[in-house]
Amino acid sequence: MQRKSVSRISMVATPMMIVCGLLAASSPAWADDGVGPPCSLKTLKGRYLFAEKGTILPPAFRVTGPTVGADAGFHLFNGDGTGTDIVTFRVNGVTVLRNLAEVRHD
Repeated sequence: MQRKSVSRISMVATPMMIVCGLLAASSPAWADDGVGPPCSLKTLKGRYLFAEKGTILPPAFRVTGPTVGADAGFHLFNGDGTGTDIVTFRVNGVTVLRNLAEVRHD
């Protein structure tokens, strides 16, 4: 079976934005006060779930027209900039990737 490459830009940005946004909202001056660590991939530790849906446009995943797509999975961050992503991806109701694991290195 041939492995397909999955872009992790949205998958990495999503939990990062949520965590950083929540921290900033709880203390607006937090990022500027020099007390707390900066929010980055190296400060994330633990499991972060995600689920997204949208429209896939050609030529992605060999679709010929706008097609429904969805993904779900989790990021497991180790707190040192490394981690693992596990994702399942569906195109038009058909699973095209199931529990694909990708290890992230800093």
